[in-house]
Amino acid sequence: MRFRREEFWRSTRCRPAALREIASEDEEEETRVAIVCEPESPEGPMHFAAFVAELLRVRELDPDVIPEDEEVGDSVDFLTLDEDDRAARVWASLLGNGSTERDEAVRLVAKDLRESGEAKFARLRSGGELYVAIDQAIAMAIRLGKFDRPQRGYVRAVLEDPPPGVWRYCAMQALPEAGVPMDREAATRRIAEFAADVFGIQFQRLRRGGKIETAVKSALNSCIRRGWLDGAGKSWVCRRADLDELDFA
Repeated sequence: MRFRREEFWRSTRCRPAALREIASEDEEEETRVAIVCEPESPEGPMHFAAFVAELLRVRELDPDVIPEDEEVGDSVDFLTLDEDDRAARVWASLLGNGSTERDEAVRLVAKDLRESGEAKFARLRSGGELYVAIDQAIAMAIRLGKFDRPQRGYVRAVLEDPPPGVWRYCAMQALPEAGVPMDREAATRRIAEFAADVFGIQFQRLRRGGKIETAVKSALNSCIRRGWLDGAGKSWVCRRADLDELDFA
């Protein structure tokens, strides 16, 4: 549906690229693709998680809210958003970044906003309007339960009920390098701990048959079926694929 498609392109934090060599000369619209992330980069988890969250959000939008023929504008200035929208925006920006020192979190969000055209500044000044607005949005997100505070002075965006693609991402990120096998039970725990560290997924212990263990084992089996892992029917798993070759969605 055009509204949902345009809403995604309006708000996505991914770097867009236009393909001008379209398949049909009669096609009026250019083909667009989203550059989601570079998996090996430090910001890869944040970018991928935000992409998945945006896809889920756009899918839940009611197409009747805005008529099909209504134009969808460019990115909105962050400072014009209300408190709830600011909180949601900083959450999307920091999701997947793990535990981050508060000042660094503000600066990561500001960088993201500038890259997406939602803020303009030459140098982010502590105590400036944008800095304060982002910091207050993080505080609001904490009150709303979108962030936790894993240690003093640090914040972490929390992802509740991660979709399968995020669990597959956690599985492939947490396992040893390609060619190094790992006991399946140990791998299950390592993946769950990675998800807790990066996405704030809460559990006190990995209960056999519980929601977390079931999700991790499902992700492992999914990765095996996709040919990313060896270990079908074995007590171990072993990564086969390089991370930059994978599509986690």
